Amino acid sequence: MRRLAAIVALLGGFVSVVEACGGSASRPVSVHKAVSAPPAATQSAGPTSAARHTFIEERVGQGRQAWVAVPVATLWNQPGFTRPVDRLVVQAQPAVADWLSSMDTSSKLELDYTMATQALLDEPLTVVEISGDWADVLVQDQTGSVYTDGVEGWMPLSQITFDAPPATGAYATVSQPIAGAGDPSLSYGTRLPILSSTPGGYVVWTPYGKRFLPGNEARPAPPPITPQAVLGEAEKFLGLPYLWAGTSGYGFDCSGLTYAIYRQFGITLARDAGDQASEGRPVARDQLRPGDLMFFASGGQIHHVGIYAGNGLMLHAPQTGSVVQEIKIWSSPLASQYEGARRYFG
Repeated sequence: MRRLAAIVALLGGFVSVVEACGGSASRPVSVHKAVSAPPAATQSAGPTSAARHTFIEERVGQGRQAWVAVPVATLWNQPGFTRPVDRLVVQAQPAVADWLSSMDTSSKLELDYTMATQALLDEPLTVVEISGDWADVLVQDQTGSVYTDGVEGWMPLSQITFDAPPATGAYATVSQPIAGAGDPSLSYGTRLPILSSTPGGYVVWTPYGKRFLPGNEARPAPPPITPQAVLGEAEKFLGLPYLWAGTSGYGFDCSGLTYAIYRQFGITLARDAGDQASEGRPVARDQLRPGDLMFFASGGQIHHVGIYAGNGLMLHAPQTGSVVQEIKIWSSPLASQYEGARRYFG
């Protein structure tokens, strides 16, 4: 049974807008200074010394610039956590693959309305507030009509750095679901400064030191965008399990997938389906071409997005318990909820 298409909830001092596919993922509206932060959970991300606390407090104030210091950071609607399994992703070096493989569908369903979003290594953050070992941050590159300064969520301080990356003027973007050559592995869409190029790839900067990315796992510039190129990027993720609020090569929600695919081409869409539906330009049903985004609504509220794949097919990340897949859209239950399509290039 699909969730309600639009829920506006006031929980723990946060206003949340929820989409059925997890597109909005109960993300807090950026009114953080008008409400008090939720209390810290009884458990924490790990021990933090008094010296580290003092250091952090001296360096952080409202609006402080920071960056993600781990391959994939998971952001939550409240600081702390309650499930032992989540220790795998709130530790200093999160083990995202192990975390996901350790959960069954019912455990993943518990993430609904709990996770806010995910952010990748070196993505810029704005620190709003600190509570214990946790930081309330805005993910600057994930915006929308509700969160104009970035999706807001809580993440462990141990996964943040306040040291700016070098401004090299050249960047390599991971183009495979997971770039596995090296430790740690990097997610699709991770964008890192290039320090030097070699015939076989790129030496990039990371908070851990220099890292080599093979040329078949990363690209130095967005590729030319065509309908088939967009579809080809999306097809890399066929069979990947859905993840509520996911934005990485380990798992996506519906709008996280479309956001990541278009970002590979240098086009930064809004983070959520409802906002993506107001970008680009409208496309009539009989003019659809591969790469167009298709939107679905209930009660007048957009709750799902997918990528038109041609010949009446749509590629999408449906819901928890399913995988990224292609479906015959006009004979599916979603057909009656079709709201329209948008095009973002050409």
